[in-house]
Amino acid sequence: MRFAEYYAYTSDGYDGDELETSDNWGRYYEALKEQKDGIQRKILEKERAAHELRQKGSERESNEEIDLAILMIELDWLYDEIEYAEPGRDDKSMSSAVKASEGLERIVMHWTASGYRVSALDREHYHEIVEGDGTRVRGDKPPEANISTADGDYAAHTLGFNRGSIGLAMSGMKGARQHPFSAGEFPITMVQLQAFSALVADYAKRYDIPITRSTVLTNAEVDSMRGVRSLMKWDITWLPGMDRPGNPIEVGDRLREMIRAAADVPSSPSGQLDDGGVQEEAKSPDGDE
Repeated sequence: MRFAEYYAYTSDGYDGDELETSDNWGRYYEALKEQKDGIQRKILEKERAAHELRQKGSERESNEEIDLAILMIELDWLYDEIEYAEPGRDDKSMSSAVKASEGLERIVMHWTASGYRVSALDREHYHEIVEGDGTRVRGDKPPEANISTADGDYAAHTLGFNRGSIGLAMSGMKGARQHPFSAGEFPITMVQLQAFSALVADYAKRYDIPITRSTVLTNAEVDSMRGVRSLMKWDITWLPGMDRPGNPIEVGDRLREMIRAAADVPSSPSGQLDDGGVQEEAKSPDGDE
């Protein structure tokens, strides 16, 4: 269900056509934000429950994760529609699909929290994945599927951040734990990391995406950029050679330097204004990512 239809169904009898032509966008926008906040609270509750069940080794964990997946899909739709309904936009007569047709704007980097071999689930959620030995595996959907998320047919790799985003991943880190830290039985390998850096560099060149903090970023960095909260998403805050997870932005900077080297792009000096003249300071981890 599109959320224009959702709003029409839940609010005082407004239908979709009336919403398109009346001044009800402000109410619609506020309704969407309220719904988003409620779903985010539910996601945090489900993540806590799944984490506790995982610690106990309970089989009920899988049920919690199914509920989480459904909630995250709904939240992603909400982010898409909130941007569309934002007050002041003058293109509300267009569909979200048309509005989003400008293209692919960024690359989000992940690890899969699985073993070293790519699974069917990994191919469903990422556009390309690097296995533990450096082998590249294509996902089920091309990056162009994420130009618009309105039809639901896209790679859902980052909560609330899928439209316009290419999702690339390293296969590994199954059983890893952030606190106290353990890389598990399938830690990211150096061979894999080097192949992944080359992969990201290839995509950045192919889609003309600059290698900056706001356009090539890790899943953990999305939190500081967009305010998306997720208790279990701390990828990528650890790289081979580190004794524990680090600050998301600082680790992201290290990874971007590897990608720039693979792309033969000049390094970004420490402290340089990185994106549009805005100084970005690294923030301390808050324990949630």
